[in-house]
Amino acid sequence: MKKVLFLGFFLFILLIPVNVWAVEFSIEATDITAQLHEDGQVDVKESHTYEFDGDFNGITRRLISKEKTTIKNFQATENGKELKVEKDGDVYKVYRGWL
Repeated sequence: MKKVLFLGFFLFILLIPVNVWAVEFSIEATDITAQLHEDGQVDVKESHTYEFDGDFNGITRRLISKEKTTIKNFQATENGKELKVEKDGDVYKVYRGWL
């Protein structure tokens, strides 16, 4: 009897709906320009137009630099307003509102 109750309780727990805080989005447009300098440095500017379904307060972007290279001066803007950026390893967290 205990096994049946345990199994019933276990199945009940598995079937409880859980809120998932994922946001659906698509990238409507992307424009990338790169300027190579004589010293080997490259200036890259990317512009992405996102279409979000629902509320969101930012995005994450993973950029992996090749061996013996670095990524410097990562910045993000929205409609000309600079956004807060935090770096965690090779992941950049871009916040458009509160933390």
